[in-house]
Amino acid sequence: MEQGLDIESLVRAHQADIWRFLRALSCSAHEAEDLTQETFLEVMRKPFEQRSEASTAAYLRLVAKHRLFMERRKQGRMKELEALEGIEEQW
Repeated sequence: MEQGLDIESLVRAHQADIWRFLRALSCSAHEAEDLTQETFLEVMRKPFEQRSEASTAAYLRLVAKHRLFMERRKQGRMKELEALEGIEEQW
């Protein structure tokens, strides 16, 4: 995390978009809420350089998608995700 990054501001600015992105990837509302929280927790633990609003949003979507893939892998549902691979490009 960049020195001085205000995580509260980051969450306020991007939480709803990450939740909607996860819903578009076929998560239930509850699962999207959990994965959104996990996304921001991971961002707090792993450093990243906040360059622009667009690059920050793209990075957060990447982290969220990765968290979803890890969760689905646990559930053995990777085939479902392969069909959804193109949604990020349309977002």
